[in-house]
Amino acid sequence: MSNLVSESEHSLDLMDPYQRDAKTIVWEKIMRGEFKLPTKLTNGKPVKTPPKSSAAFGNDVYSSYEVRVHQLSKDVDLSGVEIIEKDQKLILQARIEVEKQAQVMFQKGLEAQNQSQEDGAASAPCSLYMKELQSFLSRSAADYFSLYHSPDFLREELRAVATRCLDLFVRHASLLRPLGDGGKMKLAADFAQMELAISSFYDRPTELGRFYRVLRSFRPLLFQTVEHLAQSPTVGDVIPYSLVLHFLFARAPAELKSPHQGAGWSVVRYSKWLDEHATEKERLSVIQGALESYVQGVKQRQAKEFAKEYAIMVQLLQKALATL
Repeated sequence: MSNLVSESEHSLDLMDPYQRDAKTIVWEKIMRGEFKLPTKLTNGKPVKTPPKSSAAFGNDVYSSYEVRVHQLSKDVDLSGVEIIEKDQKLILQARIEVEKQAQVMFQKGLEAQNQSQEDGAASAPCSLYMKELQSFLSRSAADYFSLYHSPDFLREELRAVATRCLDLFVRHASLLRPLGDGGKMKLAADFAQMELAISSFYDRPTELGRFYRVLRSFRPLLFQTVEHLAQSPTVGDVIPYSLVLHFLFARAPAELKSPHQGAGWSVVRYSKWLDEHATEKERLSVIQGALESYVQGVKQRQAKEFAKEYAIMVQLLQKALATL
């Protein structure tokens, strides 16, 4: 299995022409804990994994090779050095696969659970998908990433995984609807557990910047009224306007449809669209279109008034557009 993981998709297809997506299958088995990559060997002996409290160097748990690589990688361009390039490629590949698996967990987990249920509000345990994500991230760090102790580029890849997880989690949380009191309690528990999961995977969460601040700032908004939520000082300063507006759709009546609902898209498809349209201008534009569609629907039904959430959302949208 450790040999297969470094093979290209084309090479795997040649080995078995009747098995497609072999690369994905191999990585899924590794990331789900069904197979553990062997411990890295140095001179025929396994390298010990240092405890978290160990000093970075000057400690015999590191091989002399790893110390030299770390020292060289700080100041020297090591491109072209085959063994180091191979490690870099494996780490990058692992990061991409971890991101994919985490995204699947968010999408399937948040879709599967009924956030509008009122039961469980007293204890509000975290959701099953969050427990699975915690286990998955912990296993990924212990069984794979821990094999690479020294290079600085490893921290960059771990940071990329952590920020991607935070971004996806808050995004999907903002798109949940309907959201009852029981769902809010469970989602709040998920926010707390998400922070713990990321802290165990990336030991310096404050280095994650805006993504970490958004996670911590968004949780209190779950229990605020629509009026107070729109006036929160964190909106626009820490939390993007588009993210808050998405969440306000969840607080509105069903006829005030979210952008993806109006387009007939699934949450997964809309999330992919958001990945491809990362600017606030693009996201606010599609939100504005959803609000305009709601107005047309109200006029067609000859309703006497708009939902109270609509007026607040329009004010917030205008405030957001003024900052562009």
